[in-house]
Amino acid sequence: RFASPTTTLSPSIFAYDTGSEVVGEANLAAPIVSIPVCNQLSGLIGENSLGCSLVDYISGVPEGCECKVKAAKCPFKGPGAGGIAGPPKTDLGFTGMSPTNPFSTPEMGGQSVVLCMFWQWRPAPPDNGNAKAAKADSKRVIMDLVRQADENAAAMAKGMSDTLWVNTPTPIPHIVNATTGEWVPDESWPSWMTTTMPATMNMTF
Repeated sequence: RFASPTTTLSPSIFAYDTGSEVVGEANLAAPIVSIPVCNQLSGLIGENSLGCSLVDYISGVPEGCECKVKAAKCPFKGPGAGGIAGPPKTDLGFTGMSPTNPFSTPEMGGQSVVLCMFWQWRPAPPDNGNAKAAKADSKRVIMDLVRQADENAAAMAKGMSDTLWVNTPTPIPHIVNATTGEWVPDESWPSWMTTTMPATMNMTF
């Protein structure tokens, strides 16, 4: 429903630079976005608010609040594309806002509804080595699972092949017929050297 923040919000507003680790206009003393923060935001919007909900469908972690507003424009609009102003920025720590186009039908009696996405993008916490250690541990667990699966598959395949090998009859050797030049069974091969698998043998694995 919303465009990507990277195309909607100004770089000075929405994100941090991974090189300098600076967040543009972010109030780091403000609370991290959560359901209670979204409820506070709904209260700031006032009677025109139809509710605000927590959003995490882009990165998998809470990134902001989506608010339904009875208005033609989103409140707290700041300068520039994606700009934000007022208490949502100064008190709640939101770093940008993306509006949708307003929606209205004749049955709504001239009233419009608009969705307003309030973003809170903060700098990543400093990496003290925990992330690297967690990645290495995760890789070790995965490799152990792959090794165990390979060993189990090899053991199962050996059990099946051993059963088939024991019950496989000795092949009858063939020789070239001097007259026709065709490959034919060697009549001199003792019949007791060939075995026939019992028809009643159950070959269920």
